[in-house]
Amino acid sequence: MNDHIEKSPEPTPSSAVHPSLSRIFVNRNLSLLLAGQWISQIGDKVYLLALSYWVMETTKSAAKMGLVLGIAMASLVVCGLFCGSLADRWNRKTILIATDASRGLVVLGVGLAIQLHALTFPLVVLSQILVAALSALFNATIPAIIPQMVAKRDLSRANAMRSFIYSFSSIIGPVLGGLLAIRYGYGITVYFNAWSFLVAAGCTAFIAYRHIPAEKKNTIAGKLREGYAYVFSHRSLLGFLGIVVVLHAFVGSLQVATPLLAGALQGGYAKNLGLLQTSLGIGGVAMAVALSIVNLRQRELTALLTGILGVGLCYALLSGLLKANRVAALWPHCLVLALVSALIIVAATCYETYLQANIDNAMAGRVFSIMNAFGSSTMALSMFGFGALAERFSFSAVLVTFGIFMSALSILFLVISGGRRFMPRTSGSDTAPEAEAG
Repeated sequence: MNDHIEKSPEPTPSSAVHPSLSRIFVNRNLSLLLAGQWISQIGDKVYLLALSYWVMETTKSAAKMGLVLGIAMASLVVCGLFCGSLADRWNRKTILIATDASRGLVVLGVGLAIQLHALTFPLVVLSQILVAALSALFNATIPAIIPQMVAKRDLSRANAMRSFIYSFSSIIGPVLGGLLAIRYGYGITVYFNAWSFLVAAGCTAFIAYRHIPAEKKNTIAGKLREGYAYVFSHRSLLGFLGIVVVLHAFVGSLQVATPLLAGALQGGYAKNLGLLQTSLGIGGVAMAVALSIVNLRQRELTALLTGILGVGLCYALLSGLLKANRVAALWPHCLVLALVSALIIVAATCYETYLQANIDNAMAGRVFSIMNAFGSSTMALSMFGFGALAERFSFSAVLVTFGIFMSALSILFLVISGGRRFMPRTSGSDTAPEAEAG
């Protein structure tokens, strides 16, 4: 697939702004994409909060709440296994617009149903399946289109800005969602997310992008088989797939470990949980800002391994703090969780950047779709597994064991991938394949 994104003008050097940041900021296409993502990510967090409140208030069932989240995750995984071939075959700009607009319409329907008192639990489940299926295609397309917008030397900074948006929305979204739900009710809160998706689609519509259809030598099913063959025939990509699994295992376990940690510390549970979650958000935002300034190009593998091993060490540190009865205060654990979040952002940014810079962009949709599907399934299994182990054994023992085991696995998978002998660079040029982005 040969798609073309128009060049952005080279920035005028400025002593006040880092040159590479100037290139990112004047890149109109990337700015439009990120602006849309910023709005829709906040809307997502608002929607999840409102939907959770509605399900719990209406059904009074934690099991049904878990079912809604579980079905959404399963849909994301299943669709992720198959949708990558579409991201490599169809116009990527059109995909982004269509998936955002379609998700907006689905969520709008949920809002109308709430306003008309017609929303039922089966409708909630159906809407979650549709949104998750569309999200799987969207998530495969985003990392595939970014290398067509920016030069290779700026990929890490572009991905860091995406991480900033995700972390920032994780802090602002729940707060905004709570305020909207209290002041205006669930319906208006859901409408906010519908509006955010439609605005994001509008932002993407202004991206200067020309799709040049590739020769259709293969069917969609054939392209899907080609994608799996590409991943599983490269030892390096298999090793990287393992690293992605480890990274998502840490993220999944953290979703369970944080509430457990809040209950094990001095003070009220709600206050502890709120501060711990805030620390995670702050750590992610701070590191994303740092990575948008410091370029890790050609140091991605080192930073990736450092990030994952660092998370493992932080788990061991949290275990040690819990065992030291004298240190039951909240603030040391907040600091460690902020560091955990920062290290996860480092690892996630580096893994995505390294793949974007090294794989064939015509295969990028399929590669990222497969990585996302395996990562999401691992995250779900990790939540269940970590919770089950923490219920059976000492929480502090589970923390340190899980951290050491996952760190060891990451080293093994990096060895399997061949380290720096990953695969030949797709291009010796520092510019994006289809266009030299500013």
